[in-house]
Amino acid sequence: MGRRETVQSGPGSRALVVDIIRSSGPVSRVELVEATGLTQPTISNIVRGLIADGVVCETGATVATGGKPRTMLAINSRVAYGVGVHLGMDAVTCVVTNTRGGMVGRQLIGLDLDARHDLPIIRLTDLCRNTIEMLGLPPGSVAGMTVAGRGLVDAKRGLLPSLQDAVSWNGLHLRSGLASTLDFPVLVASNAAAATVGEFWVRQISRERTFGCLYMGTSISSGVVLDGALHRGASSNAGQIGHVAVERHGAPCECGNRGCLNLYAAPPAMAEVARSTPDLVSRLGIRKDETSARAFDILARAAIYGDDQARAILDSSAAML
Repeated sequence: MGRRETVQSGPGSRALVVDIIRSSGPVSRVELVEATGLTQPTISNIVRGLIADGVVCETGATVATGGKPRTMLAINSRVAYGVGVHLGMDAVTCVVTNTRGGMVGRQLIGLDLDARHDLPIIRLTDLCRNTIEMLGLPPGSVAGMTVAGRGLVDAKRGLLPSLQDAVSWNGLHLRSGLASTLDFPVLVASNAAAATVGEFWVRQISRERTFGCLYMGTSISSGVVLDGALHRGASSNAGQIGHVAVERHGAPCECGNRGCLNLYAAPPAMAEVARSTPDLVSRLGIRKDETSARAFDILARAAIYGDDQARAILDSSAAML
């Protein structure tokens, strides 16, 4: 059998073994040898270390092969936890997951972070700590936190420029501010990047497959995982397909281009079309002061339940995509 990986034993090999166990589910040591190209003694040493560190556990299940039964290995879902904070248009959601991507708990608060320059850091820190305490997680069990929001990411400074402009956070270093108040690493990512990694992990996608995720929120963006890692691009903002021009003489976009996909296919654009259709507004009960997110939710539900006009608006978005 041809060996797909030829990495030497070391930190990279350990990470590779963990990733294969993650994506394959219960797997034997023999199968790890076949999948990695590492020798059996090397795999045995790596697995022994992973078990000692609590990262991997033996499931108790065995597979009969005619010789010695093979003991199966799986990721220990309780060895560590991750915290995710999503900064939405009108709410902040804090989610805690285990190492297999399962959700342990979540908490949601209103987005009212504009009063003082330091208030966002205090509020987000309190939300994170309160969620961890509420779930009774052991001290030191959180591996890190990712803050995700809309638009582009300033990876160097750990900022979400579009969100910070919206709530007057100019000059606030989101990542470093949170990292200084919490006892674990903090990352800042776009909605699409966070969603892509989350789907890749939870769905147990193999690192051998190229995996893509399309994210539709206030704008349209995407993410791609190559060889088990998120493709970030030079600025960590690869996948912003909402700023691809689809109408040659279209309306001007905030990015400086004209006719961008966001202007015609993103949920706010569809919500605006719905608002400008009087009989649709009256039939679905869309108020004039309805947020774009709420108006789109009403529109999408109507399309699902068979409203032809609502379905036509969503179909136009799909055609643009």
